[in-house]
Parts: sequence; structure tokens; C-alpha cells
Amino acid sequence: CMIAGSVGMAGAALLAGRSALISGLGLLRIVVPHAINDILQQEVPEAITVPIRGLGDEPVCCKDAKTFADIIYSSDVIAAGPGGGQGKMFEKLLSKVFEQTEKPIVLDADALNIISKNIKLLNKARGQLVMSPHIAEMSRLTGIDIDYIEENRIEIASKFAQKWKSTVVLKGAGTVVADAAGNIFINQTGNPGMATAGSGDILTGIITGFVAQG
Repeated sequence: CMIAGSVGMAGAALLAGRSALISGLGLLRIVVPHAINDILQQEVPEAITVPIRGLGDEPVCCKDAKTFADIIYSSDVIAAGPGGGQGKMFEKLLSKVFEQTEKPIVLDADALNIISKNIKLLNKARGQLVMSPHIAEMSRLTGIDIDYIEENRIEIASKFAQKWKSTVVLKGAGTVVADAAGNIFINQTGNPGMATAGSGDILTGIITGFVAQG
């Protein structure tokens, strides 16, 4: 299950959804605001879309809330964030995900921005977390200066992963992957062309696809 997209940011959900499917998961359901449902239906035809009216400013109706809960319960992995916006309803849905599943949860983009405003939300998480912040998002999550993080990427990623018992993918040149056990991996590949809008959404999809396969 992927919770992504908002009006004006349908492309984020599209890129994340496509890359998840290409990465090898078997079935994808994308929870999207009703207003952008038609775009996802046409551009990612392999996915099942789940339009939720309340992802805008209005409350989620009871029927949509039950559908959402059923999808979370039956999914092997849940991804949230790409293009989702930082509205109150998205925050509430994110909180519900943390409370209702013990399955792995992949968090990126606006999900991380929401968490940075209320870091205690992570205490509700029951499933294994994978978070993929870039430097600015990590700064918001930790309250640590960007320059310090850039100079101490391994230390910051590792401490954050261990504190929140998660896997952290700290993006950037020499992406650092740290897990709760203290393991560190550094990706030495990449080029400046990856520093463009949409790359993070694609990475979220790839991670989701891999986690779905175990």
C-alpha cells in the first residue's frame, strides 16, 4: 500500500508507484486524494487506486476510513509520503498506520516533514521503519544544523537509526544506510543528475518494492 500524492503533486505518487511495480512487488494499491484519482488510474494502470475524499481539508468519511483500515491490515508493506502534503488529515492517516499495523513502513518526503513537527509520532509505530530523508529533512527531524550533518553523515544517520529502532537512508553524495543494530553501508555510486525533483519518489518506490519481497 502506498499513501501518496496531492493536488499539484500527482507526479510524486505516479513516480513512486511505477518504480515500486518495476522493482518487483506483486500488487500495489495507491491511496490518493479523490481529485487526482483519474490521473493515477490512467498513468499507473497496473495499480489499484483507492480514492479518499478526506485527504484534502475535509474529514475522511466513515466508509473511506474502514476501507483504509482494511487495506493497511492486509498489506505486506506500507509506504507514505511522496507528494502527500502536510495537511491534518494526512497526519491523522499516518498516525493510524503506525497504530494499526506491525508490517514494515517506508517513510519519505511529506511523511518525514509531518513527523519532524511531532517527532513523538514515531513512538506509535509498531512496524519496522525505513526512513529516507535528504539532508534538509534530517535537519528538521533532528534539529541539527545542515552543515554539521553534512560533515558527520555516518554519525547522524547511525544515531538516529538506533534511537528510533529503524533503518535510515540518508540521501546525498555517498548515501548512508544505517540500521538499528549499528550496521553502516555507503553507496558510492551516483552522479549530480540524481539531484532532481522526483528522484526521491523513485527511491521510495524501489525500497517499497524490495521490502515487499522480503
